[in-house]
Amino acid sequence: MEWYLEPWFWFLMIIAVMFIAVAVQSKFKKTFKIYGATPNSSGKSGAQIAQELLTKNGIDYVKVVSGNKKLGDNFNPTNKTITLSPEVYGSASIAAEAIAAHEVGHAVQWHKSYVGIKVRDFFMPVAKAGSVVAGSTINIAFMIIFFGSLFFGSIPVFSVWMLAIGAVGLAAVALFQIVTLPVEFNASARASKILANNGYTGTENQDANGIKKMLNTAAMTYVVAVMQSLVQIMYLLALIMTMRRN
Repeated sequence: MEWYLEPWFWFLMIIAVMFIAVAVQSKFKKTFKIYGATPNSSGKSGAQIAQELLTKNGIDYVKVVSGNKKLGDNFNPTNKTITLSPEVYGSASIAAEAIAAHEVGHAVQWHKSYVGIKVRDFFMPVAKAGSVVAGSTINIAFMIIFFGSLFFGSIPVFSVWMLAIGAVGLAAVALFQIVTLPVEFNASARASKILANNGYTGTENQDANGIKKMLNTAAMTYVVAVMQSLVQIMYLLALIMTMRRN
């Protein structure tokens, strides 16, 4: 069988992508630290900016609230709230400005019935179910394979099917992550646009460069997440093919 279909190749790819993910997360945290300590030109907090941008976009039904999870910023269309982490809610930094505007970008997507966010929300329960299925079946399958090989010198056939079910679960997660990518990129584009249109940034404004870096590094975390899911799926498929062949 070709080398690129061998389990060892995709196992190495998992490790490689894991290092990439660590590097991307480190880059994001470093960028956040830099611009989280850099005051924005408006002198307004993330909460104030979010509320102003919502109002200027005619969205008066979304509330801006403070969360307690670090970098747990999100827009929840169910209860119509933008939750900002403590580092963003009360901070008048460029990082807070960028993140607050990004979440407003999601609210604008929902307000204008952007098809991408509707599709993402449709797949969300499927991804959650897939994550649970994958986590349980894959772990159990590997335990069965380990003990079956150790005590009986063979691998039970049903463990292969369990790996296949796990791969399907991971595929559901990967599909959701792929659908999420354009939604996140679009929210970032909207964030940059509404900040510029409302006088927060501009060609002569020092905030613009920092906001761009913040949004770009954040976007890369979503790209790497997709890569991680895909290489894990390929590893499982290669392993299943090898086990069936043997």
